[in-house]
Amino acid sequence: MSREKLLPPHQTVRSVFNRWLDHEDDTHGDCGYCSNRIQGGSNVSMYVSDVDLSDGDTSPSEGWYAHQIYCEDCKRVQLLCPREGVTEALYGAIAPVSEPVVEYGICDHSLASEGVDWSPDAVLEATTGASLRDFINDFVKDGAPVGHIEIVDLLRSSEIDIRKLIDDSGTVQLSTEERDALQDHVHRANLRDRRQSKAVSKSQDR
Repeated sequence: MSREKLLPPHQTVRSVFNRWLDHEDDTHGDCGYCSNRIQGGSNVSMYVSDVDLSDGDTSPSEGWYAHQIYCEDCKRVQLLCPREGVTEALYGAIAPVSEPVVEYGICDHSLASEGVDWSPDAVLEATTGASLRDFINDFVKDGAPVGHIEIVDLLRSSEIDIRKLIDDSGTVQLSTEERDALQDHVHRANLRDRRQSKAVSKSQDR
Protein backbone atom coordinates (compact mmCIF):
# COMPACT_ATOMS: atom_id res chain seq x y z
CA MET A 1 0.00 0.00 0.00
CA SER A 2 1.33 3.45 -0.95
CA ARG A 3 1.97 6.03 1.77
CA GLU A 4 -0.60 8.39 0.25
CA LYS A 5 -3.38 5.84 0.72
CA LEU A 6 -2.76 5.97 4.48
CA LEU A 7 -3.49 9.72 4.48
CA PRO A 8 -6.92 11.44 4.35
CA PRO A 9 -8.85 10.91 1.08
CA HIS A 10 -8.65 13.77 -1.46
CA GLN A 11 -12.34 14.56 -1.06
CA THR A 12 -11.92 14.95 2.70
CA VAL A 13 -9.01 17.38 2.32
CA ARG A 14 -10.80 19.47 -0.31
CA SER A 15 -13.97 19.52 1.76
CA VAL A 16 -12.18 20.75 4.88
CA PHE A 17 -10.29 23.43 2.97
CA ASN A 18 -13.54 24.72 1.49
CA ARG A 19 -15.35 24.58 4.82
CA TRP A 20 -12.72 26.83 6.34
CA LEU A 21 -12.08 28.96 3.25
CA ASP A 22 -15.44 30.18 1.97
CA HIS A 23 -14.85 31.33 -1.62
CA GLU A 24 -17.88 33.64 -1.41
CA ASP A 25 -16.11 35.76 1.20
CA ASP A 26 -12.93 37.77 0.62
CA THR A 27 -11.79 37.01 4.16
CA HIS A 28 -11.55 33.36 5.11
CA GLY A 29 -11.63 33.20 8.86
CA ASP A 30 -8.67 33.56 11.19
CA CYS A 31 -5.22 32.00 11.16
CA GLY A 32 -4.97 29.42 13.93
CA TYR A 33 -1.55 30.73 14.94
CA CYS A 34 -1.59 34.55 14.75
CA SER A 35 -5.40 35.11 14.61
CA ASN A 36 -5.08 37.45 11.60
CA ARG A 37 -7.62 37.24 8.81
CA ILE A 38 -6.80 34.96 5.87
CA GLN A 39 -7.13 36.78 2.55
CA GLY A 40 -8.25 35.36 -0.78
CA GLY A 41 -5.37 34.52 -3.12
CA SER A 42 -2.89 33.96 -0.30
CA ASN A 43 -0.96 30.77 0.40
CA VAL A 44 -2.26 28.78 3.37
CA SER A 45 -1.47 25.49 5.05
CA MET A 46 -3.62 23.09 7.04
CA TYR A 47 -2.76 20.44 9.62
CA VAL A 48 -4.77 17.21 9.76
CA SER A 49 -4.37 14.15 11.99
CA ASP A 50 -6.30 11.07 13.10
CA VAL A 51 -6.22 11.95 16.82
CA ASP A 52 -8.37 14.32 18.87
CA LEU A 53 -6.94 14.90 22.34
CA SER A 54 -9.89 16.97 23.58
CA ASP A 55 -11.61 14.01 25.24
CA GLY A 56 -8.39 12.72 26.79
CA ASP A 57 -8.04 9.84 24.33
CA THR A 58 -4.64 9.68 22.62
CA SER A 59 -5.42 6.69 20.40
CA PRO A 60 -6.00 7.12 16.63
CA SER A 61 -9.56 7.14 15.34
CA GLU A 62 -11.08 6.06 12.05
CA GLY A 63 -11.84 9.69 11.19
CA TRP A 64 -9.72 12.73 10.38
CA TYR A 65 -9.51 16.00 12.29
CA ALA A 66 -8.52 19.31 10.76
CA HIS A 67 -6.88 21.05 13.69
CA GLN A 68 -5.33 24.23 12.34
CA ILE A 69 -5.19 26.43 9.28
CA TYR A 70 -2.37 28.92 8.85
CA CYS A 71 -2.15 32.19 6.96
CA GLU A 72 0.61 32.98 4.46
CA ASP A 73 2.85 34.55 7.10
CA CYS A 74 2.50 31.61 9.50
CA LYS A 75 2.15 28.71 7.06
CA ARG A 76 3.81 25.43 7.96
CA VAL A 77 5.75 23.34 5.49
CA GLN A 78 7.35 20.88 7.93
CA LEU A 79 6.06 18.84 10.86
CA LEU A 80 8.08 19.46 14.02
CA CYS A 81 8.49 16.34 16.11
CA PRO A 82 5.63 14.24 14.68
CA ARG A 83 4.09 11.87 17.23
CA GLU A 84 4.56 8.11 16.96
CA GLY A 85 1.20 6.37 16.76
CA VAL A 86 -0.43 9.32 14.99
CA THR A 87 -0.85 9.92 11.28
CA GLU A 88 -0.29 13.62 10.60
CA ALA A 89 -0.20 15.71 7.44
CA LEU A 90 0.37 19.30 6.39
CA TYR A 91 -1.36 20.48 3.22
CA GLY A 92 -0.85 23.66 1.24
CA ALA A 93 -3.33 25.51 -0.96
CA ILE A 94 -4.23 28.98 -2.22
CA ALA A 95 -7.16 30.60 -0.44
CA PRO A 96 -9.93 30.85 -3.05
CA VAL A 97 -10.97 34.14 -4.63
CA SER A 98 -14.03 33.16 -6.64
CA GLU A 99 -14.05 29.35 -6.85
CA PRO A 100 -13.75 26.53 -4.27
CA VAL A 101 -10.38 24.94 -3.58
CA VAL A 102 -9.76 22.11 -6.04
CA GLU A 103 -5.99 21.69 -6.02
CA TYR A 104 -3.72 21.38 -3.02
CA GLY A 105 -0.35 19.89 -2.20
CA ILE A 106 1.12 17.74 0.56
CA CYS A 107 3.81 19.76 2.33
CA ASP A 108 4.82 17.09 4.84
CA HIS A 109 3.41 14.00 6.49
CA SER A 110 4.21 11.35 9.10
CA LEU A 111 2.65 7.92 9.42
CA ALA A 112 1.74 6.20 12.70
CA SER A 113 4.81 3.98 12.50
CA GLU A 114 7.09 7.02 12.44
CA GLY A 115 7.84 9.92 14.77
CA VAL A 116 8.67 10.07 18.49
CA ASP A 117 6.50 8.76 21.33
CA TRP A 118 6.26 12.00 23.32
CA SER A 119 3.56 12.66 25.92
CA PRO A 120 1.43 15.81 25.53
CA ASP A 121 0.80 15.84 29.29
CA ALA A 122 4.49 15.48 30.17
CA VAL A 123 5.57 18.21 27.75
CA LEU A 124 2.87 20.62 28.93
CA GLU A 125 3.53 19.99 32.60
CA ALA A 126 7.27 20.51 32.11
CA THR A 127 6.95 23.74 30.14
CA THR A 128 3.79 25.36 31.54
CA GLY A 129 3.06 23.58 34.82
CA ALA A 130 -0.40 22.75 33.44
CA SER A 131 -1.97 19.45 32.44
CA LEU A 132 -3.40 18.68 29.01
CA ARG A 133 -6.90 19.18 30.45
CA ASP A 134 -5.93 22.61 31.82
CA PHE A 135 -4.47 23.55 28.44
CA ILE A 136 -7.67 22.52 26.65
CA ASN A 137 -9.84 24.47 29.09
CA ASP A 138 -7.71 27.62 28.87
CA PHE A 139 -6.66 27.81 25.23
CA VAL A 140 -9.01 25.74 23.07
CA LYS A 141 -12.44 26.80 21.84
CA ASP A 142 -15.32 24.67 23.07
CA GLY A 143 -15.89 21.69 20.81
CA ALA A 144 -12.73 22.19 18.75
CA PRO A 145 -10.56 19.12 18.17
CA VAL A 146 -7.14 19.22 19.77
CA GLY A 147 -4.07 17.84 18.04
CA HIS A 148 -0.42 17.53 18.92
CA ILE A 149 0.20 20.55 16.67
CA GLU A 150 -1.52 22.83 19.19
CA ILE A 151 1.07 21.92 21.82
CA VAL A 152 3.94 22.36 19.36
CA ASP A 153 2.49 25.75 18.38
CA LEU A 154 2.07 26.85 21.99
CA LEU A 155 5.77 26.24 22.58
CA ARG A 156 6.72 27.73 19.24
CA SER A 157 4.90 30.97 20.09
CA SER A 158 7.19 31.15 23.11
CA GLU A 159 10.22 30.51 20.86
CA ILE A 160 10.69 26.99 22.24
CA ASP A 161 11.56 24.10 19.92
CA ILE A 162 9.96 20.93 21.26
CA ARG A 163 12.72 18.86 19.64
CA LYS A 164 15.21 20.31 22.11
CA LEU A 165 13.15 19.24 25.13
CA ILE A 166 12.88 15.50 24.57
CA ASP A 167 15.20 12.63 23.75
CA ASP A 168 14.79 9.96 21.07
CA SER A 169 12.42 7.99 23.31
CA GLY A 170 10.15 11.00 23.88
CA THR A 171 11.21 11.58 27.50
CA VAL A 172 11.42 15.20 28.65
CA GLN A 173 15.03 16.00 29.51
CA LEU A 174 14.91 19.02 31.81
CA SER A 175 16.28 19.72 35.26
CA THR A 176 14.10 21.33 37.92
CA GLU A 177 15.83 24.66 37.33
CA GLU A 178 15.27 24.41 33.56
CA ARG A 179 11.59 23.56 34.08
CA ASP A 180 11.10 26.57 36.35
CA ALA A 181 12.83 28.89 33.88
CA LEU A 182 10.82 27.55 30.93
CA GLN A 183 7.50 27.86 32.76
CA ASP A 184 8.27 31.47 33.66
CA HIS A 185 9.24 32.18 30.05
CA VAL A 186 6.09 30.56 28.62
CA HIS A 187 3.78 32.38 31.03
CA ARG A 188 5.35 35.72 30.14
CA ALA A 189 5.08 34.98 26.42
CA ASN A 190 1.42 33.95 26.72
CA LEU A 191 0.59 37.13 28.61
CA ARG A 192 2.30 39.14 25.84
CA ASP A 193 0.41 37.27 23.10
CA ARG A 194 -2.95 37.75 24.80
CA ARG A 195 -2.36 41.48 25.06
CA GLN A 196 -1.34 41.66 21.40
CA SER A 197 -4.38 39.58 20.39
CA LYS A 198 -6.72 41.97 22.21
CA ALA A 199 -5.05 44.93 20.50
CA VAL A 200 -5.45 43.34 17.05
CA SER A 201 -9.09 42.48 17.77
CA LYS A 202 -9.86 46.07 18.73
CA SER A 203 -8.19 47.43 15.60
CA GLN A 204 -10.17 45.02 13.38
CA ASP A 205 -13.43 46.11 14.99
CA ARG A 206 -12.86 49.77 14.15
